[in-house]
Amino acid sequence: MCSLSTALCLLMVLQTFHGVYSGQFRIILPPHLVTGFLGEDIILPCQLTTSSVPDSISFTVYWTFDNSSEKIVVKSYDGRKKEEMQDNRYYGRTELFHSELSQGNMSLHLKNSRLSDQGQYTCMVYLEDWYDQAVVELNVMAKGEEPSISLELYEGHGIGLTCNSKGWYPNPQTLWLDGKGKNRTEKSVTVNREMPAGTFSISSSITIDPGADNEISCKIISTVLQLEAESRILISDAFYPTTSAWLPPFVIFLLLILGIIFFAVYKLIRTYQNVSRFEKKKNAMTSEQEDLKTAIEAQICTRNAGIAELQARFDTTLNLISEELGVMQPLSLWIQILNILGLPSARIKKEPSLSLRGLGPKLLLLRLPPWWRRKLMPLGNINGR
Repeated sequence: MCSLSTALCLLMVLQTFHGVYSGQFRIILPPHLVTGFLGEDIILPCQLTTSSVPDSISFTVYWTFDNSSEKIVVKSYDGRKKEEMQDNRYYGRTELFHSELSQGNMSLHLKNSRLSDQGQYTCMVYLEDWYDQAVVELNVMAKGEEPSISLELYEGHGIGLTCNSKGWYPNPQTLWLDGKGKNRTEKSVTVNREMPAGTFSISSSITIDPGADNEISCKIISTVLQLEAESRILISDAFYPTTSAWLPPFVIFLLLILGIIFFAVYKLIRTYQNVSRFEKKKNAMTSEQEDLKTAIEAQICTRNAGIAELQARFDTTLNLISEELGVMQPLSLWIQILNILGLPSARIKKEPSLSLRGLGPKLLLLRLPPWWRRKLMPLGNINGR
């Protein structure tokens, strides 16, 4: 019975103690959005309602970062063991205000902030059996360099200007203004590029026409940060390109030179084409002459071969005739002798093969002695019978 009373008493004491702590301690809700600048130190607030935490109470503080894929323990501190732990990604960049922990200041000091530090942080505080937490949203911003305006080129009668700046986050806007602070009417082209570090660089170009307001300003505005940076220049009329008095004659002279060069090139091309055609015709004629010469030589060779063949046939025929004459010569002589003597020659038959009747007597006369030839010359027409 007594033990039961003791237990009930202890429970009542604990409930009373918890009720005292629950009513005494609470985390003051910080601003939901905390904004910091890139590379600078940022304080993530976490303050208890009490300004004094008894030393007899053990407490633990946890700061976590809620990443899209994991929850990272940025910093933890055990007040009883005096031990700290942190993630390697935050090593050397986070610390608590140890001298103010007893005053309920559980805030986190984040050093050298990065763009990757943006996100949701949770502050969790444990006092004995009491627990509370608060969520802090961190946005990291970056204000870039002051814009610089430079003269890039001349376009027609105008001047091309370029405005450059870098190191901005998030992406800012660029405006070109006149001397009265109003937007200029000329068309501008702006290119924003994301740098490897995650910040943005800005390059904006515009062409200013002569006769317009010569006071130009380039303003870069970050609507999130509610910050702006501006550069202003004044362009003298002497910088605008003007047309010189000698420019038209120079243009005419230049066109004349170009025309002469074009005509000379045209004539050279035509001459080259004519020479090429002449060379082609010459080569064709040379080729035809070679072919004709070859054909003539072939015909000459053929003719010489025919002449040689005819000469061989003639020589063969002449040899045959000579052989026949050699056989018929005695017979013809006897016939002539008989005719001279007045003897009948009817019984002597002439050879059918002797077809050269006029040739035989002449050859016979040439073979007889001179006194026979003188005697038989009057009979030279005997073969005519």
